[in-house]
Amino acid sequence: MEAIGIKGRLQELSCQRSWCVLDWELGLGLVVTALLVQVFWFWNLHQASLYGDMIHYNHSAHILLRYHYYTYWGYSPSAYVTPGYPLFLAGAYGLADWLGKVGSAAILTALHLQGALYALSTGLVYGLGRRILAPLSSLVAAGLWLSYPPAILTPQRLLTETLYTTCLLLYILLLTRALHHGRRKDWLIAGLVLGVTGLVRPTVFPLAAASLILWLWQHIIDVKAWRHHSHPLIPRRVNLGDVLTYIGGFVLVLSPWWLRNWLTLHRLLLTDDDFANPFLYGTDPNFQHDPALGNTAHPQTLALQRIAAGFGQHFWSTLNWYTAGKLKYLFGNPWYAGAVRQGSAWDIWLHFHLVWVFVGAVGLTAGLLVTGFRTVSLIAVFLVIVQLPFVPMTRYAFPIMPLFFLGIGLCVQLTMNWVEGREGG
Repeated sequence: MEAIGIKGRLQELSCQRSWCVLDWELGLGLVVTALLVQVFWFWNLHQASLYGDMIHYNHSAHILLRYHYYTYWGYSPSAYVTPGYPLFLAGAYGLADWLGKVGSAAILTALHLQGALYALSTGLVYGLGRRILAPLSSLVAAGLWLSYPPAILTPQRLLTETLYTTCLLLYILLLTRALHHGRRKDWLIAGLVLGVTGLVRPTVFPLAAASLILWLWQHIIDVKAWRHHSHPLIPRRVNLGDVLTYIGGFVLVLSPWWLRNWLTLHRLLLTDDDFANPFLYGTDPNFQHDPALGNTAHPQTLALQRIAAGFGQHFWSTLNWYTAGKLKYLFGNPWYAGAVRQGSAWDIWLHFHLVWVFVGAVGLTAGLLVTGFRTVSLIAVFLVIVQLPFVPMTRYAFPIMPLFFLGIGLCVQLTMNWVEGREGG
């Protein structure tokens, strides 16, 4: 019996080793495929068109390189947006200059780097899936992201989405690793990457408190379950050292930004100055274009007044706008910047967007009950909720779509388990 047990264990380890090798092969194959997709789309792109925010990001990067101070528009130091993406562009332009490329060629260098980030994000979706899903389900999630038209087209825009989405996926992967392994260095790296993600888009700032919330839950609210080592919600116990290490990593990355704002702008600014306008325009139900929105020097104060008046005088309609109404605008249509020709095969593929959103939402909801998947579901819920106070744009929902695809992967896995259970029964 002992020999049989050892033999069975060796077979199990061999199977795990085979899957480990196969995981690397599949992950690398997905990344290479995504790179080839980007090569195809960039093949005939010889000049990038800049408009809207892209003009300001480009201007900011050039000011950084030429005058060594940070602004968004104009020529005075400012903190209108966090500096993560302009710093990325400045690095890309510096690389282009080293390669002897200037002007449009420098912009194309930045776009090519974004294409590489899209490929990396595909590998991250698969890698994250393999931590919480079966191999086939992970492949489904990564394949959907790889073939999702907005994900393919977004790197051709000089906007934050590609960099932010890649950083966000890397952070979630590292956070799940820290939760499952509990090593101090894993918490530190997760905090550092969260800081970098926050520099690109400060929406994720509240996630800096994630480890503290877990610690409080384990040590104050649900201490009895941990005392008996049978906690049903969190894979590993979080100690105070983990909390301090994680938050310390986050603060370490953000502290230069905070110090710069204090020394240059003479005020404490943790995020940026772009918070108020999206917050104010988010109080305009169904985009009625109220002219009063553009005639105020204090948008945040006016936004709070409008919210209070809305809930005080029209509670149910205001509640509907800040929940279902904004969700409709966020997820009702895919963000693809009008780059897909109507009637084309890709346009038809885009019509599946609502299917992906619905099935993904079902999977993410079910994931709240699955221990390994719960972290992804909670982060997805957070990222949706944090957008509701602001103006709803499909662009803001785009970075959450990889998590919806992971939700689809969970649906596939649960369905397969159910079918196997019926067949076995």
